[in-house]
This record gives sequence, structure tokens and C-alpha cells, in this order.
Amino acid sequence: MILSIGEILVDEIEYKKDDKTIIEKHLGGAPLNLAYAVKKAKGTSGFIGAVGNDYNGEYLNREAHKLDLDYLYLQKVKYSTTVARNTVTDNESHFAFIRDNSSDYHLNSKNIDLNVFKNLKIMNIGTLMLNTKEGQVFFNDMVQKAKEKGVKIAIDLNIRESLYKSREDLVQTYRDFVSQADIIHASKDEVEYFTGLPLKEGLKKMNRENKIILVTESESGSTLYYNKKEISAPSILVSIVDPTGAGDVFFGTFLKLFENIDITKTPNIVLKEILYRANVEAAHTVERVGALN
Repeated sequence: MILSIGEILVDEIEYKKDDKTIIEKHLGGAPLNLAYAVKKAKGTSGFIGAVGNDYNGEYLNREAHKLDLDYLYLQKVKYSTTVARNTVTDNESHFAFIRDNSSDYHLNSKNIDLNVFKNLKIMNIGTLMLNTKEGQVFFNDMVQKAKEKGVKIAIDLNIRESLYKSREDLVQTYRDFVSQADIIHASKDEVEYFTGLPLKEGLKKMNRENKIILVTESESGSTLYYNKKEISAPSILVSIVDPTGAGDVFFGTFLKLFENIDITKTPNIVLKEILYRANVEAAHTVERVGALN
């Protein structure tokens, strides 16, 4: 089983179609997108998040249950529900978050008991919460619970520069949390931003010993790094409508296909096939609006 924990939010997606500006409301949040990708890949998937006691919270609760995940726990909190305004221009997503004292980082770890999950192998924890003290405490609590159970920690860097005072503030905040992960996903640009170095030099700086690092490069595909292993796989060319959530779908698909694999005993050709399948699923995601459609 793969459990994903973190933000569930309203995605307000603005894009152009036939010279018209269209704004659509969607269910979103990177950890939720990942959980659904695991489910679509025929894995056992769970999600835990928090919604506000408001109209948007009711909307998210209703729509999330339609995903038919194997486990869904939405904590209802007294704060407003988090909203992400996503403007798609030139095949890129530009986010602005409405989250002043909002729901996504007010999760309560005391209400989460990992003993209820059978055969839990991997826990993914969202990073949006990390710019708040509440989110940092929650993240550390969940890592401790997972480590006690021998559960691997997965994180997606998902860097949101606008939520921090500076690059230095972001890097200092992220550093300790990234070091606790066993499996890390990031785009090439995110690795270079986080480390301040070109990709290969940056990876060396990330203390990657015995860690799996997945680096995606959009239509160019992805590469898996593990100690001295370096395995790449191509993607496919598609028409991009909305790139929102493509990385989440890639990561969720990879985690499902990798869940029961011992990387030290797995031939490179098998790992390459897993990367390729994850690339293809991510590519198909961008052909439509909303990662969960």
C-alpha cells in the first residue's frame, strides 16, 4: 500500500481555448493527485488531508470520495479551505495560493494511526506545508511514525518559490526535510534551483547515498539516480493543454510499479521500463484540463 498525506485544495485553472479565457474549478493538491495515480495504476492507495468547514471544503469532500481510493480520511478543520489559482500560459502552470491560515497545513498527526494500514510500504508527504511551523511539526511527526514501522518516505520537491521570503529561506527550510526522504522526485529545474548547481553537481550535493532520486525533464523523459546507477527513459510527444499534476502522476505511477522492488537486485532494463510507463502516464495527463480528470 502507498499512503499519501498533505494538501487537498481547490484548483482554479485559467487557460485559453479558441481565443477565449476559461476558468474551471477542479479537485486538486499534489499528494491527492499522486494517490489517484497509484489507484489508476492498480495499486492500493490511501490519502489523508484537511479541508475547511466551508463551501469549498464540502466540495472537496464530495469530489474526493468519487475517486474511490482504498482509504480516505479528510480532517475537517476550522480554517478556510486552501485554494490554488493556476494560470496556464505557454504550456506552463503559474500558481498563486490563497492560504492565509488555511486548511492544508493544519493536519493533526495525533489522529493518524499507521497500525490500521496493512502492508504499508511507502508514505508520500506533501511539501506545500513546509513554509509553516505547523506543517513542519506535522511532517516530522509523520516521518517518525513511518520510520518506526519501516515505511519508506517519498517526497516531491514541488518548489513554490512565492511562499518563501527568498531562495535561501526555501533551501534552508527544505534541507532537513529532504534529507529524511528515501525516494525523491524533482524536475531538473528544481534540482538546480535547490542546489544552486548544474544537475550532476547538484545531485552530488543532495547527499544521495542509498536514496532514489527521480529527475523529470518534461517531454525529454526522466532519469533515476541511485548510488552509481543512472537510468534514463524517454517520454512520448503529446499536445499540451494543462501541465498541472503531470509530475504527481509520474511519481505516483512510479511508486506503484516500484513498490515491491528491491532496487539492488533489479535489472536496469526493468527499472527503465518502469520509468517509461510513468512517463507515458504523465504525458497523457497534460492532454486535458485538471490532473484528476
